[in-house]
Amino acid sequence: MRTGVGRECRILLRSPVSWVAPALLVTAAVLLMPLNAGYHDFWVNYDPQGDDQLLTRYHVDGVQTATSGFLVGHLLALLLGAVLVLADYAPARLAHRDSVPDPGLVLPGKLVVAAGAGLLLGLLNAAVSVPLAASDWGPAPSRDRVAAAGLAFDPELLADSGVRLTIAVGIAMFPLLAAVGVGLGALVGTWSRLCAVLVLWGLASVVLGGAVSLSTPRLAAPTFALLLLAVPISGHVAIGWGALAGSDAADGGVAIGYPELAAIAALAGGLGYALAGCRLAPALLRRRLATRQSCPPRT
Repeated sequence: MRTGVGRECRILLRSPVSWVAPALLVTAAVLLMPLNAGYHDFWVNYDPQGDDQLLTRYHVDGVQTATSGFLVGHLLALLLGAVLVLADYAPARLAHRDSVPDPGLVLPGKLVVAAGAGLLLGLLNAAVSVPLAASDWGPAPSRDRVAAAGLAFDPELLADSGVRLTIAVGIAMFPLLAAVGVGLGALVGTWSRLCAVLVLWGLASVVLGGAVSLSTPRLAAPTFALLLLAVPISGHVAIGWGALAGSDAADGGVAIGYPELAAIAALAGGLGYALAGCRLAPALLRRRLATRQSCPPRT
C-alpha cells in the first residue's frame, strides 16, 4: 500500500491539474465573496422586514460567505480523483497495453491519495473563505443592519452553530467527492466526457442548491430524499439548506434541525457513492482493458 500511495502521489504531482487547482480555488473563493455576501437579497428576499427576516438574512449571507468557493472546490476534488484514474486508463494510455497496471492493485492507492488531496483542498478553501467572511468582505451590510435595529445577536460569525455545521459538512465533502471522482474517472473513461460531466454537475449544483434554499419546511422530507439520490451535489445543497434554517438568535423562523438533516444526507450519500465507485471501478476498468485487448493493434 505504501508503494502504491507513493506512486499515486507522483502521478498527481506530475499532473498540471494538481498545481492549477489550489490557485483556482483560492481565486474563486475571493472573487465569489461579494456575490455570496448578497446571496439573500438576490435569491431569497431583497427587502427583509422584521426581526426574524433581518437575522435570517445575516445568517444566510454569513453561511454563503464562509463557504465561498466550496462548489468550485467540490468540482476540483472530483477532477483530482478522476485525474488519477485517467492518468493510467485514458484511451491513449490503453493503446500501450503492456504499461497499464492491474486496476485491483492500484485503485486502493488512488483512493487514499484522492481523499487526502481533497481534504487538503477543503482545508485550503476554509482557510481563505472563513477569515474573509469574518472581515468587512463578508456579510457586513447584513450585520450592520441587524445591529442598527438593536437586535441581540453575536457578531462573531463562527458563534452560530448553523455556520459551523455547514463549514464542517462542506469540508468533509471534499475527500468524499475526490473518492467519488475515482469512480467517475473509471466510468467516463475519457477527458472529454469528464469535462462534460463536470459542467453539468456544476450547473445542477447551482440550480438545485438555489431551489432548496428557496424551499419551505413542508418540503423537508422530499428534499432529504433528493439529497440522498443526487448526493454528489448535495454538499452544496446542504450549505444552502443550512442557510435557510435561520440564525440561532431567530425566534419563530424555520425550525432547527434541517441543517442536521441535510448534513446527514450529504455525508451518508457521499460515502455511499464513494463506496459504490470503489466496487464498480475495478470491473469497469478491467472490461475496458479486455475490450482493448480483443481489438487488433493499430498499424
